[in-house]
Amino acid sequence: MILTIDSQLQCLLESTLRRAGRAAGVVMNVETGEVLAMASVPNYDPNQFIPSISSKKWGEYRANPCDPLINRSISAYTPGSTFKLATAVSGARAGLGDKIYSCDGFIQYGNHKVGCWIWNQSKGRHGSEDVRKAIQQSCNPYFNRLANAAGPQMMAETFDLLNLGRPTGIELPNEKSGIVIGSKIWKQQFPGTPVTPVDTAFLSIGQGVSAATPLQLAAMVSAIANGGKYYRPRL
Repeated sequence: MILTIDSQLQCLLESTLRRAGRAAGVVMNVETGEVLAMASVPNYDPNQFIPSISSKKWGEYRANPCDPLINRSISAYTPGSTFKLATAVSGARAGLGDKIYSCDGFIQYGNHKVGCWIWNQSKGRHGSEDVRKAIQQSCNPYFNRLANAAGPQMMAETFDLLNLGRPTGIELPNEKSGIVIGSKIWKQQFPGTPVTPVDTAFLSIGQGVSAATPLQLAAMVSAIANGGKYYRPRL
């Protein structure tokens, strides 16, 4: 068996991530799905487990607040604005790819305001935007409106096409599935629970009931970069 990992890229990725202290990174070939580098820091020395790890060293790993035993590349976290790309794809599939919306700083859902970062910082607003400018500006209200216009079913279907909310199937143990509200898997866990407009709005910006792994996000970006073909990540 030959791994897809490029040793030089792997070394560069690990060295770069160590500057952050606690991070993960994935480098993929967008035309094949081959994982060229994958790293999670801080990590551990696997040689210390041969033939067996000492109780002292095991205790040090377990007590480390930075969790070196966790592979962050396939662990799920709140994805934040990275989900705006999946929302943009949802809008395009719903025929809203050229839609222009106005960012007035926030959107009101009942008594709750979903604010744009520019509003939260300085009460500013982005004004009229298309999807390209909204991605560039990372504008929350644009994607909130786009997601609500596309609807929760289109959002869930598109996120599923991008393999968000379920494991990628990479040849590694303990890969997390992430969470996408409104998906088939989520509905099985919460039958009869409605997906509200504010739920969809939060999903559009990677907040609320949502989670994804760095590997899932790398595969999603790869599909966008190559023109729309999703390749399952593989080693």
